Amino acid sequence: MAKVKNLVPAFLIRMRAEADELGNKAIKLRDFIDNNPKYREMDRIESMLMDTQLHAMCAYHDALACRIEIINGKEN
Repeated sequence: MAKVKNLVPAFLIRMRAEADELGNKAIKLRDFIDNNPKYREMDRIESMLMDTQLHAMCAYHDALACRIEIINGKEN
């Protein structure tokens, strides 16, 4: 009888989906900051907060990616 691999746990599926969604949002925000002239017209405080938001999103994405990698390592 062939062994059946364990199914991917639901929480890991959710983490991967969250990381993907967050990564896509960060890419869009980075594109806006780098390429949209409206960004340069924004109030200085608002643009600084947007930069802070992007930094936080990237840090959060990195943390999720590390957690996913650790969990994947434990399952293999």
